[in-house]
Amino acid sequence: MIFDGGRVHAQNQLDFGPDMSPPGIYFTSVNRKVIHQGHKNRIGLIRIDEAEQGLFVESLEEPQPDEDNLAPGGEADFRQGLHVDHHYLADDAPHFLGTISFALCAMTAHNLGFASISLVAGGGRG
Repeated sequence: MIFDGGRVHAQNQLDFGPDMSPPGIYFTSVNRKVIHQGHKNRIGLIRIDEAEQGLFVESLEEPQPDEDNLAPGGEADFRQGLHVDHHYLADDAPHFLGTISFALCAMTAHNLGFASISLVAGGGRG
């Protein structure tokens, strides 16, 4: 979700944000050509409780233990998740750019073994 020619800033968020974004490390990007004027896109890598898995893709293979995708710090009760906090595109951005960028992001998260993807969608109503 970082577009060519953009600028990115990484920042730790230790508590829930004012919009209830969960703690994690967030990447904020700006890009005058693609992101809506006055907005910054923000996506975060978060820790989630193992019991809160929110991403399910059916697999025909036997499940295998996955010790490679523990959250930073290696806590066994937490997994990595992804939280899309802000994603605003310019009115003249290419059609379906938001859909395509989110789909690529979700596929990458799945391939990396992330257990959850959360976001506010459909007009920002949560």
